[in-house]
Amino acid sequence: MTIVDAEARVIREAAMRARAGESLRSIAADLNARGIPSAKGGQLQTLVLRGVLTSARVSGRREYHGEIVHEQSWPAIITTAESDELRALLAPKPTTPRTQARTYLLSGILTCAVCHKGWDAPTTGDGATSAPKTRATGAAAGSPCSPTTPRRRSSTGC
Repeated sequence: MTIVDAEARVIREAAMRARAGESLRSIAADLNARGIPSAKGGQLQTLVLRGVLTSARVSGRREYHGEIVHEQSWPAIITTAESDELRALLAPKPTTPRTQARTYLLSGILTCAVCHKGWDAPTTGDGATSAPKTRATGAAAGSPCSPTTPRRRSSTGC
């Protein structure tokens, strides 16, 4: 594998700027403004830049399914320490699942005319709503509290 010096300089610059805290979006925009093309000759996209900077190849290592499997496979453009720092810095952030059930129109305003409980959307066991229909909070299937017996909540207590 041969390193193209002009491309290596761009990768080193992008790595230094990313490690300094600059966003990948601004780095990609600057490189595009300077006319530096992607590997396919088009505009450099943020995801492509992330892929290049987090790849083990730029540090001379080989990876398989995200795990480093061989050191010093070819000449490095950045050091392994810089590569590890970039991989940690630019790793995808874990997402948190939705913890609240969806709310529906009038769900916090209506009460049941039979049991006087709040009106909401029924949920499944995992907290997701089962259907876009409403019923009294805690009303069991087949109870007298059905979706047809709502009453408007009053702020005056009436």
